[in-house]
Amino acid sequence: MKTSKFSTLLLTALIVTGCSTSITTPNTDIKSVNQSVNKTSEIKSNVALLKLTQADIAKLDKEYMSFSTKSLSAVYFKKKLTKLIGSDNGVINGPTIVRELQYAKYKAEPVIPFQAMSVADPAFYTTLTGVASVIAQRAVDSPFDVFIGSTIPA
Repeated sequence: MKTSKFSTLLLTALIVTGCSTSITTPNTDIKSVNQSVNKTSEIKSNVALLKLTQADIAKLDKEYMSFSTKSLSAVYFKKKLTKLIGSDNGVINGPTIVRELQYAKYKAEPVIPFQAMSVADPAFYTTLTGVASVIAQRAVDSPFDVFIGSTIPA
């Protein structure tokens, strides 16, 4: 009987000790999660600051106004964005892609027919709206979001 009480007591002690052992994750996992969150926040804060400046407009005016027709500027715009998106889905050139789209919004259809291009090539529109910087800019810039969202191809 004494052995039975001792065994029960020992078993209870092991169970309590086992249940009270805290489970921790290695610091490296937490650090990597924090770094990932910080990088995402950093991207969002950088994108939040993207505004089309007068210098940007002047530079892009010089670039796009050299085309004699709307179709030439549209072809150039699409080729330029395709090149900027590249193989990394626009990660490196994200801010430039956003500025190009802001310029298209600023100049509207007579200069860069973004809506017509999007309807004509829905795959291009889908790729463009999938760029991380475009997604982040839409989240912090309501007029930009309306511009991009209003061109959804049918």
